[in-house]
Amino acid sequence: MKKKIYNKISKSFIRNLINITNLSDLINKSIPLKKRGKYYVSCCPFHNEKTPSFTVNNEKQFYYCFGCNIYGNALDFLMEYEKFTFVESIEELSLINNLKIIYKFNKKQNKYKITNKKNLYNILEKIKNLYHKNLFEKNGYKALDYLKKRGINEYTIKKFSLGFSIFKKNNILKIFGYNEKKREILKKTGMIIINGDNAYDRFIYRIMFPIMDKNNRTIGFGGRVLNNNLPKYLNSPETEIFHKNQILYGLYKLNKKKIEYILVVEGYFDYLILNQFGINYVVSSLGTSISTYHIQLLFKITKIIIFCYDGDNAGYKAAWNSLKKSISYLQDDKQIKFVFLPYNEDPDILIIKEGKEKFQNRIDNAKSFSDFLFEKISFKLNLNNISDKIKLSIDALNIISKIPGYFLKINLRKLLSIKIGLIDETQLNYWVKKKNKINNLNKYSTIKKTNMRNIISLLLQNPKLSKFIPSINKLEIIEKDYPGLNIFINLLNIINKNPNINTGQLLEIYRNKESYKIIKSLLKINIKTFDNKLIEKNFLNNIINFLILIIKKKIKKKITKFENNNLSLKEKKKINLLNNIIINIYNI
Repeated sequence: MKKKIYNKISKSFIRNLINITNLSDLINKSIPLKKRGKYYVSCCPFHNEKTPSFTVNNEKQFYYCFGCNIYGNALDFLMEYEKFTFVESIEELSLINNLKIIYKFNKKQNKYKITNKKNLYNILEKIKNLYHKNLFEKNGYKALDYLKKRGINEYTIKKFSLGFSIFKKNNILKIFGYNEKKREILKKTGMIIINGDNAYDRFIYRIMFPIMDKNNRTIGFGGRVLNNNLPKYLNSPETEIFHKNQILYGLYKLNKKKIEYILVVEGYFDYLILNQFGINYVVSSLGTSISTYHIQLLFKITKIIIFCYDGDNAGYKAAWNSLKKSISYLQDDKQIKFVFLPYNEDPDILIIKEGKEKFQNRIDNAKSFSDFLFEKISFKLNLNNISDKIKLSIDALNIISKIPGYFLKINLRKLLSIKIGLIDETQLNYWVKKKNKINNLNKYSTIKKTNMRNIISLLLQNPKLSKFIPSINKLEIIEKDYPGLNIFINLLNIINKNPNINTGQLLEIYRNKESYKIIKSLLKINIKTFDNKLIEKNFLNNIINFLILIIKKKIKKKITKFENNNLSLKEKKKINLLNNIIINIYNI
């Protein structure tokens, strides 16, 4: 689906969008940049470091980290750091630059596509306001009374626009779906259900919780029923603008902040009551299990995620699930912790019982990742038994191996050594069978380390170097099947057709092509300096060495032919000519 949408967006529009975006301004909104000469630098947001190695080059519309080798253009940054989809990234840049997205289809379709999402946002905002109004009218007194009994005050109700869907199966349908066009929009929001010829409201007789996106737009709802109907809680279905596994209730309140920790709870009331008690750094997972997408979102704005669960079996199971999903994102500066509440207690009820101070104390004393990890995997094991020690080692090392944080890994191995009674943590290797080492081949070795690879790499990073290239594609001395030649000629043709193109735009041209992975890998090579003179010298040296190599190969072939007495007089003259070319090249 994403590819289909992408193909409908004008590629020239995307290239222009990248070109007019001030990359340093865009990145500076998320991480603080410092000007250094004509470039901007910062500690890399993608790995842990103390000395800044993340560099932003506005001229090339390109960023690069000398530490972890991550790189890209404006769209890549939004996808990697903000976790946007490709299309969402285009929408975000369009919004920043006050541009309307240009699609490749006709004007009528174009206008429809641009306004479609806007229609969904607009109608959901109106429905939110209607629900909120219902709560304070005659039909809403039971809902309002229920909220007050749950401890929700009027300030919180208004702050989070809580509402009520009345006991009428087609209330929303009648008010907002009065014609076929409006009914179709309602259907796309998920607010009505159409079953054959019948249509009715999705949410009936429920307390309504508006769900907002990062831009504070209503994208869906959660509803808690007031009678005995099931399900007790109901969320909006998946729509064009609502994706449940990508949304955390309340995250929009924290999105622009950098905070010490975020507490993750499960329910709407948990979130609302904790906020009411002044515990503001909290989000809710909409009553579902946490996703890896959620974890990535949270680690963008905090270094510590604290999961809060009931202390029963279901709570421990949910906590273990959260731990497993977090493992791949635990860098040395990222932590997860766990708060387990007394049996059968929810955060909203417990904080009302014991007050903010005691509840905050639970958060401050949250169980560490390592404590919960070893507690869980050593449960029911007898560590006086060698076989149980080996089992613990295997289970622990299997998890530890997936953690990216180097020092975190070391500390966990030391803790494991202590638990199984080893003096030296290096002895762990003897407790378990060594796994077959994964052959960590460079996945970007499609083009071997050659002058051609360096030439393409430097040209991608500095398109203006094309002025130093002779018409190599017209020379007879290069064999058509020479590795990388097709990519090189294609790249050169693109640059010649677009003389002012920059690295960011080049990257975008290749994004949907077969050679995209190779192009991305080649962008990592040679970025060791931004000194233009050194870059030019390096480029010229690679061009010269490449030509010499090609000519020498040609001479070698001719000599072999000569030794077999198959060389004509004309070919002998060619050998002399090629030798002279080499001499002249060395004298450049």
